[in-house]
Amino acid sequence: MKAMTQNLLIIFAKYPEPGRVKTRLAAELGDAEAVRVYRACAEMVLAETDSPGGSAGYDVALAFWPPEKINEMRLWIGPEIKIAPQQGHDLGSRMQHAFAVGFTGGYEKIIIIGADCPAVTQELISKAFVLLDSQDAVIGPAADGGYYLIGLRHTMSALFDKISWGTELVCNQTLAHCRALNITCALLPELRDIDRIEDLDYYRQKGLAL
Repeated sequence: MKAMTQNLLIIFAKYPEPGRVKTRLAAELGDAEAVRVYRACAEMVLAETDSPGGSAGYDVALAFWPPEKINEMRLWIGPEIKIAPQQGHDLGSRMQHAFAVGFTGGYEKIIIIGADCPAVTQELISKAFVLLDSQDAVIGPAADGGYYLIGLRHTMSALFDKISWGTELVCNQTLAHCRALNITCALLPELRDIDRIEDLDYYRQKGLAL
């Protein structure tokens, strides 16, 4: 991935397949509706954060899972945004790999976000890149204890080791790693991912068409 600007935003997304995305939502709404909500949310995030030709000061790429869905992902996302399969055995190793590929490609600051937090805006992404001018890392805490955004200005694989992925401990464990490793880290405002029916209701009450 060749750098067009010094900044890269990577959006992590899953192929919206019944039974494979938003299983907690599906338990309440059914698989088909959970898939529809996930697709709508991901498309909202893409539309809000896209930066054609680096016009917002950063390039955009999408890293997807599972890898065998490359043709389906390209049909869904369209030809404009660069896509590549995630590689690794868990979320941490997949993020490590994405950061490593981006930095090897010449980017100086890289941010990863998920596709399930519709409150993320281009303004917030730009603010995070500015924070990386003076900080080693930037994290956007999620209300469920994870994080919706992580940004780095060089590879820091130790940040992703021994993390309880998929639990409410993720953000605090990552911040503890930062302290232990003397990594400076800026925090963004806490936002909500859409994982549960309460999260969906929260955003619908704010007027989002999900």
